[in-house]
Order: sequence, then C-alpha cells, then structure tokens
Amino acid sequence: MPAFLNAHQLLIKKMKDLGLRVDELGMCYVYAPLAMEAMQAHVVKTFNQHLSLILTASAADLECSGVSDLLEDMESFDEIREKIQRSLVPIDIVEGSYPQAELATYLRIIRETALKMRYPKTITFLLGSVDHVVALGYNPQKNCWLLGDITSSLLIKEWTEAALLANIMPIFFCEHHVSLSTEMWAAHEDEKIAEEFFAACRLHPLWKIAHAITPERAQEIDASGGSWLYLAVENGHLEDVETLLENGANPNQICLRNGDEGVRPLLIAVERGYHRIATILLEAGADPNHACQWMGATPLYTATALGDSEMMVLLLKKGANPNQPVDEGMTPMMAAVELGDLKKIKVLLEHEERTPSSLMQHSFLNKAHQDNNTLDSAAKQNFNRAP
Repeated sequence: MPAFLNAHQLLIKKMKDLGLRVDELGMCYVYAPLAMEAMQAHVVKTFNQHLSLILTASAADLECSGVSDLLEDMESFDEIREKIQRSLVPIDIVEGSYPQAELATYLRIIRETALKMRYPKTITFLLGSVDHVVALGYNPQKNCWLLGDITSSLLIKEWTEAALLANIMPIFFCEHHVSLSTEMWAAHEDEKIAEEFFAACRLHPLWKIAHAITPERAQEIDASGGSWLYLAVENGHLEDVETLLENGANPNQICLRNGDEGVRPLLIAVERGYHRIATILLEAGADPNHACQWMGATPLYTATALGDSEMMVLLLKKGANPNQPVDEGMTPMMAAVELGDLKKIKVLLEHEERTPSSLMQHSFLNKAHQDNNTLDSAAKQNFNRAP
C-alpha cells in the first residue's frame, strides 16, 4: 500500500472501531469542508493536533479525549453541508478543464487579486474533480497556500505556489490536465468582500485565458472520466453547457463518478432538476435511455422516482422508453405506482407502447389498484384499455 494512503486507511479504521458510519469512497466530501472551515476560523493548528491524536490514540482514549466530535462530524455525510453553512456561506463557483499552464494562470489570478485587494483573511475553496475534493486556501498575509487532502497526510499543510502546482495534478490522479470545480466559501460577516474578491478575479486580464472554452478543452476527458461539460451540468451553468456543446463536447461522455458508475451528463441534469440543460443535452444527441452502471438507473426512471413530471414529459418526447427496467426489474411505471402518484402514472400511460413488458406492468397496476383504491376514473379508463 502506498505510504500516502496509510493515514487515510487508519482514520477509517478508527472510525469503525468507534462504531461510526464510514463511506470509504466519500470520506473526502466530509473531510474537505471541515478542513476548509478550520482554515477560515484560523484553527488549523488545533485541527491538525486533533487529527494527529486520532491517528495515534486508541479508540478508548479517543472517547475520553474530546476529539471524537471531529470523527462524528466525519460520519455526517448527509448533514455536513448544512453544518458548514452555519459558519460559512458559498460565494461563487466556477469550473474548467485545466492543462498545467492554465492551472498555473488560475492560481496566479487568485494570488494577485488577493494581494492587490489586501484581502484580510485566508481565502478558502473546495476544489473538486468528479470523484475527489480537497480544501484549498490562500493566505495573503503569509503569501502561502494551504491544502487539506484526505488521501495524503490528512493534516493541513502550507505550500508554495510552485510546490502546489507540482502536486495538484497527482492529487486528482491526473497527469496532463484535470477538470475541476472551484467553490469559494467565506464567513458570513465576510460575504460582501468575498463577493467583491471573486468578481475582481473574473475581471483579471488573464481570467479569459485560464477559462477559455476551446474545442480542445471542451473535448478533454481527464483520468477520472471527468470533463468540463460534466461539471458545468452539475453546477447548473447553462451558458457554459451551450458553449461547450458548440465546441464539440460529447453529451454522451461517460464519467466514472464515485468509482465506476458510468454516469452521463443527462442523468446529472435530471438528478438536479435542470430542465433547460436537459433539453439542450437531448437536442445535442444525449441518449435518453442510457442506463448507468449503478443499479441500471435511467434518466426517466430517475425523474419518475424524484416526482419530476416536467422532466418525465421532456424525456418521453425525446424517446425515453417507459418500459425500460433498472437492474432490480423496476420500471418507471412501477416506481410511479409505488409512490402512489396518479399524475406520473397518467404521464407514463400516455407515452406507453403496448409490449409484453408493458402488459406485465398492467398486471402490476391492477394488483396495486385492488390493494389500494387510489386510481381515479380517468386513470382507470386509460389503464383498462385493451392492448
């Protein structure tokens, strides 16, 4: 096992020893916000001391040490963003596909803007690819960068800009270019100056160079299957999605999110409820029937499970198959019935093709109707039509 993984694996073991929930693939999404919060609060030394103690103390000692709260925060995957928002506020988010030279330009923009503005505090970001995220900070007073990465030492360390540039690609398991989102956060009382800072970054003369959408960068796929298009869809950036597609980005590009899920941009748009972006992707040729590797989920099944009628209609009009099952055999119709949602059932019936699989679903519907008399008369008439 490479040495840089030891601390990460030891942390997971300590959490398991304490009976805490552990999402081994998702630990970075909990650790990075906590590290960013420590940077903002200027308690990096304390944060590092607590982590060092966690790595060296026994589980019994940890329960008496007062640092178990940090471990408990690390198991709260679903609640971590809500916790962070009590002390910090999101300012802005931008994404891009960065070769080494453009990444160097981007860091230079942040540093020069902070020094020019005499920014009074450490500037903090969540810097993320499609399957990993780190906490990044820049301290204008010390002219140094801070990095918190769960896959390296766990401890927040200071970096020169040159050293950070030399290591940031490997941190994201990339060599020549990486697709990244930069999400800036600040303390609530610093919200105004943080917004002014990010606006000033966008006005920097080098900003357009660092974030220029070109055919080459629009079509680049990094080592994790990440792309600028995927991140732009995830962030809901409509204009960027349009420009990327115009420059040749592949709407059916598969991303290996969280290991090996085979997710495409359309599924992300459906998950986030981005109707206009989903429309643009479909018009550009996105496959409405692609099933991701995780459970075989399709865009239509996902939209149905989320109760998004508008998205369902959009997908059905573009050729989504209402009878396509996921890995466990469930179809969109079955999901709608389980939800007891008449509106979704009607939408699916209006677009359903009469096939053997759809007849089986009608038997499923009949049984559901007999068990729970929820279908109104209009739904019954549609439902009982002869094939």
